[in-house]
Amino acid sequence: MKCPKCQTDNLDDSKYCKECATSLTGAGEAQPSSTKILETPVESLTRGSLFASRSMEKHGFLERHGVVRYVIKKDLLYFALPWILVMFIGFAVSFSDGWEGLFVTFGKLISQPKRLFSLPVQSIAGLALIVFGFVLIFVGHFTLWRFYSSLLVIKTDHKLITHGVYRFVRHPIYLGTIMACIGFPVYTASLLGAVIMSLMIPVFLIRIRMEEKLLIDEFGDAYRNYKETTNKLIPFIY
Repeated sequence: MKCPKCQTDNLDDSKYCKECATSLTGAGEAQPSSTKILETPVESLTRGSLFASRSMEKHGFLERHGVVRYVIKKDLLYFALPWILVMFIGFAVSFSDGWEGLFVTFGKLISQPKRLFSLPVQSIAGLALIVFGFVLIFVGHFTLWRFYSSLLVIKTDHKLITHGVYRFVRHPIYLGTIMACIGFPVYTASLLGAVIMSLMIPVFLIRIRMEEKLLIDEFGDAYRNYKETTNKLIPFIY
């Protein structure tokens, strides 16, 4: 029997090597491997563990919140990101000298309303757009109440709201947002800012198209009939 360490020949019944005293017990027997082979089921491989788990978590989150229909990815890509970009650039251009002048004007008008008539015409028009825009946003939110969502989603108990301001226009919150955002550069007499802010109109139209498709899928003829009796953004016009 050879020693596994020094390769010296020893007698078959030797327990230790005569040269280096290495134990020869079990030297000729195969030792069981301690390595374990982990087998992944084919079903798990086809699903893709990482992405599938994230997808299931996402769907689980939506289900727990009662969401049955949604357009989130397209909404973020085609509406949210462009809208934020346009709004950020528009505000930066419109208020290149800072926001202090607007806040000071509002403060003076609250304490002395007569000062309104001493402002330039474009500043009065801008303030009117801002105020009426925020009023529309508030009224739209209040009318929708618990059915409002900043994301394009339909919940299990969702109802089609057609009363209040929604009798005249289908998207008053979007109209109010556009009015308020354009009102800021009008107030500061920034032509470039007004042009940039106007770019959010086609962005909102893209979102309206996605939202109305979602509503038609959910409410069918009820929403189609509602579309026929109301305007999209501007009452009695468009």
